[in-house]
Amino acid sequence: FWSKLNTLHLPIGGIEIGTYLFLGATMQVMGLKTIPADRAGFLVQLSTIFVPLVEGVMKGNPSAISMRTWGACGLALAGIGIMSLDLDHQATSESLEGAIQASTQMASFSNGDFLTVGAAL
Repeated sequence: FWSKLNTLHLPIGGIEIGTYLFLGATMQVMGLKTIPADRAGFLVQLSTIFVPLVEGVMKGNPSAISMRTWGACGLALAGIGIMSLDLDHQATSESLEGAIQASTQMASFSNGDFLTVGAAL
């Protein structure tokens, strides 16, 4: 096996994969500086959606991905969404202003959010 392996491809492949890992981890850590961990976890979980989508695009037919796979992606996304709910904040914001402020904060996208989504890609 090892005699057939081109020794030049092995280090180049390792450098490529290591670079992707470094960039993803760096973007995630930089994103975590500015956003809460539960929000970062939700955004990083988007990779479960990106992987089948990219696979379908690379195959040339996004509909080739089975409904079972899309269902599993939806369950994973719903699970992390439920885990990231901030129930304490919702319970303490009794006024309409507090609810509006909380929803506006969740709807806004910061640089940390973009970095974390970039890490998921």
